[in-house]
Amino acid sequence: MKDLIKLLKLPPTYFFVFFIVSGGTLFLPQAILDKMGFSNLQDPYNMILGCVFLVSTALLLASIIQYGLKTMKHYHAKKKLPIVFAENMNALSNYDKSIVYLLSLTPNLTFNLPMHDGSVLRLESKLIIQKTSSQYLVDMLDPRVAFTLTNIASDYLKKNKDFFDSLPCEYKRESEHLVSASW
Repeated sequence: MKDLIKLLKLPPTYFFVFFIVSGGTLFLPQAILDKMGFSNLQDPYNMILGCVFLVSTALLLASIIQYGLKTMKHYHAKKKLPIVFAENMNALSNYDKSIVYLLSLTPNLTFNLPMHDGSVLRLESKLIIQKTSSQYLVDMLDPRVAFTLTNIASDYLKKNKDFFDSLPCEYKRESEHLVSASW
């Protein structure tokens, strides 16, 4: 049973080789098999070659179908992302918008934000902001990590210049104060 599971985990290229070899020995004319030295191979191993051919064909077709479905799913998700992203941006609270506004004010779109803030984590999960590195040296009393706007978020903000118009002035002033204090 373990050997069968190991066989099923092989890459599809191996099944393609099994498919070609077993199909060739089953379906090639006898004259070509005689020239290759396989004239006596076909009779005693015909059933085994047929089983290998059928199994490799089935597994090869299954992997082709799986690859096609994965490609279609990826294409559909990529096509749907701008629509979902616009909905996510429009549904942000004022505090979330102020974080995005803060990042958009900095010259390199990067700022140290609290690592365990719920809004920061929510913005990161919605692909609006991202961490600039995977390893940090932080003060555990006030853990802050450098975050930046994602490319899709900065492109969205460039297209929608009036995005921050609905943000109250208090949030804008606080963000501008934080940026001016850090730069």
